[in-house]
Amino acid sequence: SGENDLLKLERNIKMASENGFIVFMRVALGRLNYPEIENIYKKANQLCVDTLQIKPVIMSGRARQNKGQLFLDKDTILNSLDKIVNLSKRSGFKTKISISCFPPAEKIGLITKFCANSDKLYLDTNGNIYHCNYIMNEANLLGNYLKDDNAVRVAIEKRINNFKNLFNSKGILKDCP
Repeated sequence: SGENDLLKLERNIKMASENGFIVFMRVALGRLNYPEIENIYKKANQLCVDTLQIKPVIMSGRARQNKGQLFLDKDTILNSLDKIVNLSKRSGFKTKISISCFPPAEKIGLITKFCANSDKLYLDTNGNIYHCNYIMNEANLLGNYLKDDNAVRVAIEKRINNFKNLFNSKGILKDCP
């Protein structure tokens, strides 16, 4: 990164917002930054960000090997989210808070992005294809793109054909932890 890159980024975000653009900021929430979640939210509001989306760092792919270093348990995630929800209520901040792929957040009133996109798949570095990166296990394995050239197409067809059996009425995978 170059000199003053962060200041340039902040200036550009603020300028975009001031000129009518909807600014959406996405932050990965993990062990390294969860103590700073309130400051991150304050900064997003200061920059006139329309929506701050929180994406909890999840155990998938190569990152599984470092799970103690990166990942948070559900309670820590919910407590972190609860802090910014309370901050928002106390301060009257305009920046909306949403969360990607963490259904328990609905309990504290957050906008939650659910997983009911029928053509969304998760592929690991071994070629395995799953419905979701939270439930990467044998029961939810849809195929392997390294072993079968048509595996992705077949996986999408399986997902579409079994949509009603896979998801609950809110669009969350029934096996979601």
